[in-house]
Amino acid sequence: MNYSSTREIVLPMLLGNKVVLVLDDDPSIFRAIQRMGKVNGTTALHFGNVDELAAWVEAGAHDALIRDACSLCFVMDAMYIEDFGQNEILANLLRYPRICIGRSVSVSATLSSIRTGLFALIERPFSLSHMQSLLDQAFEYVTGAGHHYARVENVHRRFEQLTPRESEVSGLVVNGYPNKEISELLCISIKTVKVHRSNMMRKLGVKSVIELIRTYDVYASRDVATKAAPDRALTFSKEFIARSLNY
Repeated sequence: MNYSSTREIVLPMLLGNKVVLVLDDDPSIFRAIQRMGKVNGTTALHFGNVDELAAWVEAGAHDALIRDACSLCFVMDAMYIEDFGQNEILANLLRYPRICIGRSVSVSATLSSIRTGLFALIERPFSLSHMQSLLDQAFEYVTGAGHHYARVENVHRRFEQLTPRESEVSGLVVNGYPNKEISELLCISIKTVKVHRSNMMRKLGVKSVIELIRTYDVYASRDVATKAAPDRALTFSKEFIARSLNY
């Protein structure tokens, strides 16, 4: 299929509510998954490169599948890992499981898989039974993770309500800066910091720094792959938490 333009796209007849998006310049993997799909009721769609996939998303085809309550997962060539994670149009697709394939999985690709949250990383050649097992696991994961995705979207909407200054304050609080240091960094009074901090926590629906940290982690879990959220340590020491509570 050619998705090089943003014209309206007519989706093929679905065999069921499970859709595998195959991102690979070699159509052989797509054909194999397409044949398996005729047996297990899975529809496969093929994209030869990231631009085709992005055009497909922009044309509204992804939204149409979601409206039809379809479950999605990816099978993609290793060479597209980084391009996929860096494409802003594809940011909302990072939540779906991605099974990555390659003839030789390099160290850089493995590190990229960690950063972009791949579901599985396998090498060619592989058996069709192995691929089918991974697809079954991926769709089972999607079904079980539905509640988590809804929570992530809810938290993200709350963060979008913050003003730019409140967002800055939230990042500094999460990183353990007390009010005095925040006021110095942002060149505002401590009283103003407290006002921003109070408004920020009210909008996010949190009552303590610990709750804020947990909520921030949920927010960053969606955006870290697209580099939209500020970096911070993944674990916190007792001293850090104690410092954060002193405001």
